[in-house]
Amino acid sequence: IKACDHALRSVMCEIDDVAVNVIYVHETYEAKYRLFEETMDRIEHYVNEGGLKNYMKESMEVMKTYMKESAEVMNTYVKESTEVMNTY
Repeated sequence: IKACDHALRSVMCEIDDVAVNVIYVHETYEAKYRLFEETMDRIEHYVNEGGLKNYMKESMEVMKTYMKESAEVMNTYVKESTEVMNTY
């Protein structure tokens, strides 16, 4: 019973560690999304000022960066979630 209790506590600690990582990944994603929104606000300002060329250039860069970083965040989330489920 003591060995099972120790093993269970060990698994629970691992699950807690992964949960903390998942929370961090989620917070990172939210921070990147806020940055994306701020950048889109700047782009809207360019459009309103008549700088269509700047708008097109920056919007493409923002979308590329956003898609790349979103994919990285989701890959990390899926990997860590899978590790938790495999622990069970």
